Amino acid sequence: MKIQLCVFWLLILHLSASSAQHRQVYVVYFGEHSGEKTTCEIADDHHSYLLYVKGSKEEAKASLIYSYKNVINGFSVTPDEATKLSGGEAKNPYEELLQKANYGKDIIVGVLDSGIWPESQSFSDEGMEPIPKSWKGKCQTGVDFNRSHCNRKIIGARYYLKSCEERFGRLNNGEDYRSPRDKDSPGTHTASTVGGGRRVANVSGPGDFASGNASGGAPLVRLAIYKACWSIKGPSKADGNTCLDDDLLAAIDDAICDGVHVLSISLGGTRSRPYTEDGIAIGTLHAVKRNIEVVCSAGNPGPSPKTVTNIAPWMITVTASSIDRDFPSAVVLGNQMKVVGLIVTPFKLKQGKIHRVIYAKDAEVPGNMPPRYPFSKPSERKDCSVMGIEREECFGGIALPLMDGFAIVNYTRNSTNPTATLVPGTTVSAHASRHIARNSDPRVYWQPDITAPGMNILAAWSEAISPTKLEDDHRVFKYSFDSGTSMSCPHVTAVAALLKAIHPS
Repeated sequence: MKIQLCVFWLLILHLSASSAQHRQVYVVYFGEHSGEKTTCEIADDHHSYLLYVKGSKEEAKASLIYSYKNVINGFSVTPDEATKLSGGEAKNPYEELLQKANYGKDIIVGVLDSGIWPESQSFSDEGMEPIPKSWKGKCQTGVDFNRSHCNRKIIGARYYLKSCEERFGRLNNGEDYRSPRDKDSPGTHTASTVGGGRRVANVSGPGDFASGNASGGAPLVRLAIYKACWSIKGPSKADGNTCLDDDLLAAIDDAICDGVHVLSISLGGTRSRPYTEDGIAIGTLHAVKRNIEVVCSAGNPGPSPKTVTNIAPWMITVTASSIDRDFPSAVVLGNQMKVVGLIVTPFKLKQGKIHRVIYAKDAEVPGNMPPRYPFSKPSERKDCSVMGIEREECFGGIALPLMDGFAIVNYTRNSTNPTATLVPGTTVSAHASRHIARNSDPRVYWQPDITAPGMNILAAWSEAISPTKLEDDHRVFKYSFDSGTSMSCPHVTAVAALLKAIHPS
């Protein structure tokens, strides 16, 4: 019996797009075995396909990466072999999905978050057609936001502040904009991840990291912005903003009436709540009943148990995983000990320069961190005197694993002249996410539903705030990195929008 070739091509591994020595691997998949052939016969079948590509049976056997012979029927090959086998260019399934969905054209995605920075090039409406007639929303004006800030990409924008002001008092314009304009950046970041325009050229993060073209996951969707999260007086902006159930429920209610097709909600509490006490759960239930897809973030407190939020079964709950984007660099101490960490600086490091090493608590710097914080994350400090991890820092440096940090401290204490050389990294490398949320809620043991890229995601940024969100950091960037399930949620939202374009019902 002749096996039908090319059921589909599946991209299973992409080690690093930035390094030429790393190659993609493709799988030729035939379904499952009928049980009529032995494993040797199946292997011979697989070799016969590669014989067409390689020219000899020996070369065919040598080039086979995997031959799936037990239950799964298929084999894995290199891109060149996949191209020859298919009789043309090996296709990326995501590209096929984009084309079939027409890049999400005219699907309306509602983004509930901290607003939007409309001037970003990612929200240009160049080349887009008129706003769909099904749209019933509006462009609400306010501080530094007028109707001209809406266009054929940002087709609507509203803000919800009543509950927040009832609880915390009248909003000060220095704290946030009384309008859909984003002062905190998550809304801008997530909106551009979902539906930023195609191929915005010459984009990079602080320090020119990850330079290239930027594009949203579904670049032709329309964006409807619902600002219900606010920067209020008191908490540090680095600790996030405030979103109250009353405001969120009002935003979801309007989004349903406005005619959105998909809702993207990159927010939630620190623990799950009963559905009847959860504004997001209540609001999104009504959305789903009206054929609106809802995608929510799972929360960042993980990986401890009982940390998943947004667990209602009618929503898609997204956790975060890593991508192949780290910026590894090394520190070589004067005793030749070498430790590898991550670059966390927007400044160029001069290779080969020898630096004197001092312990943080011994540094005499105005506003220096208290001695009990020799190692810290940015959210644990109010200045830039000690480098941390996850966000771009205020001065040159490398973030190191904690135990390596202690090794350096011991070196400084036991050397009369401790020195170190910083070695700039040249490639990116993969690592494991620290944001994966876990669930042990008896209502739903299988949450979260799915994972998506959420570490070191580069996207549009509000020019009203620096990447660190610290008071003393006045840098301005059009694009920046962020991490968490809030960043993974819009990736899944984009896929949901593409599928909605193909299957409207």
